[in-house]
Amino acid sequence: GDVAAMAKYRLVKFKKTSATDPGGVAIVVSSRLPTGDKDNLRGLGINRTMVSGVASAMMGRLHPHANVGFEYWNKSLDVATGAGAAQVHVRHMVQYAAGAEVEVTPKVTFNVDFLGQQIRGGGRLGVVSDSSSTAGISGLQSLVIGNDGISKVRTAVGAKKTW
Repeated sequence: GDVAAMAKYRLVKFKKTSATDPGGVAIVVSSRLPTGDKDNLRGLGINRTMVSGVASAMMGRLHPHANVGFEYWNKSLDVATGAGAAQVHVRHMVQYAAGAEVEVTPKVTFNVDFLGQQIRGGGRLGVVSDSSSTAGISGLQSLVIGNDGISKVRTAVGAKKTW
């Protein structure tokens, strides 16, 4: 598949508390290199580089965290719309997340995260009607890909017990 590389640099470290890591603000750069075979579904055949800002803190038993990033694609993925020779160009992505970890006891924590993603370009499916009369067909409908992008929002909830 595609090979990934990542680098992270902490810009600000918050004031030291009794915690081992008090949190801070960081920048993360990750890149996916097109080393996988696109024809065997082991890669996309494009360079993708994401630059993200990350923040985390420790406020007593509450540990909030958040990040937001933009992923640049060096070229688009072109998808046929099904309407003649038209194509939708899928390119670039915005990704974001926010959440918190709550320490219920020193050995039990609960987590909640809200994750979002917006891929620019193709995505939503729709129906296109063609009322032209061809070869005795008076009406035709096709399922096509729209050009308004893909948006996803998810919630993740969890618990952790250490022994």
